[in-house]
Amino acid sequence: MKKICLFLGFLIFAVVIISAQENYDYLKITLVDGKQCLNIRVKALSLGTNFLENNPVRTVTFQKFMDSEPAITQPEGFFLCEELDDWRKKTDRQYPLTLAEQRAAQQAARLAEGAAVCLFGDSLKDLRRDQFLMLWVSLSRKAVKNSRRDLQENSVKESWFIAQTGELVWNLMPKSWTVEDTRAFALYRPNDLAVTLLVDPGANIMTKIILFPELKYRQKFSYDLVDKSSKDLKDYAIYK
Repeated sequence: MKKICLFLGFLIFAVVIISAQENYDYLKITLVDGKQCLNIRVKALSLGTNFLENNPVRTVTFQKFMDSEPAITQPEGFFLCEELDDWRKKTDRQYPLTLAEQRAAQQAARLAEGAAVCLFGDSLKDLRRDQFLMLWVSLSRKAVKNSRRDLQENSVKESWFIAQTGELVWNLMPKSWTVEDTRAFALYRPNDLAVTLLVDPGANIMTKIILFPELKYRQKFSYDLVDKSSKDLKDYAIYK
């Protein structure tokens, strides 16, 4: 009887997991070491069934992401963001940000307007796309440094904290018109470093970066190093 109950329990669990996977067109949920792992499909399951859906979201380098022009064209990026939002609502985040860490992110976001004028001579809403993205990286790093004095190299917990902080700062910053539709998501893979995913639905592109790449590459920080991380992470959490 006990074995039958265990078997039925396993079947119910399997059905729940399979159902969770089938609910998503762009995301695929798998189990890694007993933990749910989020993957992004290279091509959505239903892609091609609608004449408007004919181009998958492309993964580009951070530099190409910065250089792209704002656009409202393909719907795939918007659908991907909707699924990422839904996934985020249904899952409990491991190592959630503390109240002090959230306040540090809020303070960094409040610096945005003044920093834009001091650094670029423009208001935040008028910044070029590359200027806004570089400012966001800098402010996210400042929020992290204000919360943590010593960051451990290749620490899974630290990388999750960094990625979540970057996402929060992005959500709190008033947006330049050049990035109004762009979204930021903390992307996790069990027992691996977390990254920050940027999705531009209009341009139908996404990129994955590490906000503190020096912890991975052991080199002095530079935006070139951020771009290097985007190249190395091209297939991060991509389901083929």
